[in-house]
Amino acid sequence: MGTQILPGQDAQIGKFAGLYRGEATRKQSLGSKLTELYQSGKEIQRRERTRWQRNRLMYRGEQYLRVVGNNVRTLSPVDRLPSGRRRDTVNIMRPFIDGRIATLTFQRPPFQVLPTATDQETVDASRLATRFVDSQWGTDAWDLDKVFRRLCLTAEIDGVAFLSVLFDKFKGGRVEVYLDANGEPINDPNVLDALKLQDPLGQSLWKQVTSYQGDIAFRVVRPGALSVDPITTRWEDCRWIIESRVMHRDQVERETGRPIQQILKNSKQQMGETKFGLGETAQLPGNVQLEEEDGEVRNFSHKDALLVHEAFILPTGPAGDFPKGLHAKWLDAAAGDPYVIEPWDEDELPYRPYNPRPDGGHYMRCRGTADELAPVQVRWNRTLSQVGEWLDRVARPPLVVAAGALRSKSVYNEEGVVQVHGGYPEPRFMNTPSEPSAVLNNHLEWLKGTMAEIASMHDATRGQAPGRGIEAAVSLNTLIQQNEQNLSATASEFVSVMEWGVTRALKEVGDRFQLPRMIQLPGLEDSADLVAFMGSQLRGCHRFKITGSITPKMRAAQLQTVMMMAQYGGIDIKPWTTQLIDGNVDDILRHERQQEQRQKRENSAILALGARPDADLKWHELNDLINKFGQAAGEHSPQELAVLGVRPPTLRNVGVEIPMPEYFDKDAEHIIAMESVLLSDGYDELHPLVKQALREHHNAHLERLHTNAMGIAGQMAPSGAQAPPPPDSEPPPSDSGGSGQDQPPQDNKSQEANSDSQQ
Repeated sequence: MGTQILPGQDAQIGKFAGLYRGEATRKQSLGSKLTELYQSGKEIQRRERTRWQRNRLMYRGEQYLRVVGNNVRTLSPVDRLPSGRRRDTVNIMRPFIDGRIATLTFQRPPFQVLPTATDQETVDASRLATRFVDSQWGTDAWDLDKVFRRLCLTAEIDGVAFLSVLFDKFKGGRVEVYLDANGEPINDPNVLDALKLQDPLGQSLWKQVTSYQGDIAFRVVRPGALSVDPITTRWEDCRWIIESRVMHRDQVERETGRPIQQILKNSKQQMGETKFGLGETAQLPGNVQLEEEDGEVRNFSHKDALLVHEAFILPTGPAGDFPKGLHAKWLDAAAGDPYVIEPWDEDELPYRPYNPRPDGGHYMRCRGTADELAPVQVRWNRTLSQVGEWLDRVARPPLVVAAGALRSKSVYNEEGVVQVHGGYPEPRFMNTPSEPSAVLNNHLEWLKGTMAEIASMHDATRGQAPGRGIEAAVSLNTLIQQNEQNLSATASEFVSVMEWGVTRALKEVGDRFQLPRMIQLPGLEDSADLVAFMGSQLRGCHRFKITGSITPKMRAAQLQTVMMMAQYGGIDIKPWTTQLIDGNVDDILRHERQQEQRQKRENSAILALGARPDADLKWHELNDLINKFGQAAGEHSPQELAVLGVRPPTLRNVGVEIPMPEYFDKDAEHIIAMESVLLSDGYDELHPLVKQALREHHNAHLERLHTNAMGIAGQMAPSGAQAPPPPDSEPPPSDSGGSGQDQPPQDNKSQEANSDSQQ
């Protein structure tokens, strides 16, 4: 940053810049050439600016399109009609545009950072990069969720939006850094403590310095703020770009390290003229309104607002020629003294356009959703205006008066009395047209259907589930499939920009992050990789890849299914009220998967019983207890056994402990996870002791599930009624002859005895 031009290189820069327009080489100062590039790149912006501004105002509902002459639409403020009534304008296209944005940016997409090699160091770097991006997604540092939402919103309105990814060395504030004797940052706190003990004053072994932390800056740039290479139609062929933005005077002086007046003086001496920019004050007239990412408008005083241009030019010519590309930054009023001049040796520009509706033409002329909805909005405003006029006629219908018949000045007066001349026909009110509610309702239905078709947004994707029951679920699935198909191209474009932006950010991290980074990530605060994070840990591993669909394929159908299950299945959905209101099924599914994973861990612990050295011995001990229980069951009835406290033997009776259900376990999810083992092909090959443990654990969940169901049935029973008695029979027997709760497998003799006792 702030690289100085060497003697003789200014003319080479002018020659280099002149090649972009195919002009004959001539000696030209850098400031003049940058100004010329800036002015020539505004060609498309000047032609498209009216459309971009119209779409933005219409989206906000501040203006409407007025039809003048031969269907020429001009922007008009929401003023009053000649009758005094305010014009009826309703912005109904905003929910559809917001719906498309919510569909693409509702949640963080599934992703991973792919390793560039198979060695363990690169694979570990890939995992670290994935965790790093995950930790930065919703934080104030990168704030990726808001960045991509604003990118999507801007593109839906203007037709194109640009994502800029750069390293800002002044971002993140000032930090205290400890350096060793070689000037390298100290990442290990233990090493720092040891050095402090050896050198308490920090004179030779370590020192403390204050520096700007710096960070990656994600910015969404509107097309009107850019000046682009005018002779290219595809972004891949764009060779230079210049961004213009308003910055505060303090921020500019912090970056330049010089006062503004000194920059203006040096520029005047270099250029030999003052006609460039805004004059010596370098100030914008009046107050400047700068729209922030969250939609709020921040005011700059004209004394502090400065217009700054930043240019990026790709390298051209033979390798080794100066410059290897160009990165320049200058004040609008001081083009002769750019305060940033350095080579740009990368093979791409740090910007990328997002076109939600690519039309094969110029990327700066792509139409947005607001463009396509504009005619529908005009027709809707006209219909509402006509309905409003009809209501005026109903409230104050025209009065038919024969000449001289009416003596009063008006039929609308405070007294409520009207005087007429005798001998003339009595005044009468003209009949008003019939009530147009049917026409309005039909038009409204047509309007909704047309807007949904244009915006590719149906009720299901917007979270409005139509109807109830099975038919509603089928309708939802059909609408979701249509939305997935309609949004496939838009989602693909959006994914490509997201992957490019994060990939470029990871490249910048690997090249620029030299200071330790404190990364706050839930559950990983103590991880050494994230507490003392260096950019070099990610080098060679930066390709960001989205691994799944970003569109909510089954979200509306999932919500509908959950509501149906809660209505007909007696499921308690009170713990998930927040998720249901927000339309977030992911938390519910994540909880289900956690229960499933817990049961899988229990399955692993049970399967490990087969590796016990005393597995055969314990199984024989259990068989002896089973035979004794069979003899007792043949001599006594089940009621007598219950009185005597005799129960079927379990593995606990022979000293084998197995996992048992806890109070926080969800039995239905655990049973499903267990059945994957019970129904597997390898079940028959398991040790009998393992089979018995699986059956006991499975029966324990079945008993708890049955008990909970009986409790719910008792609560739902009418007053005075009793809950249905428990079933006479035990739970259905499992395989290998198991019958009843905690019932181990038995041989034929014990099975017959047990069967007789139950009969």
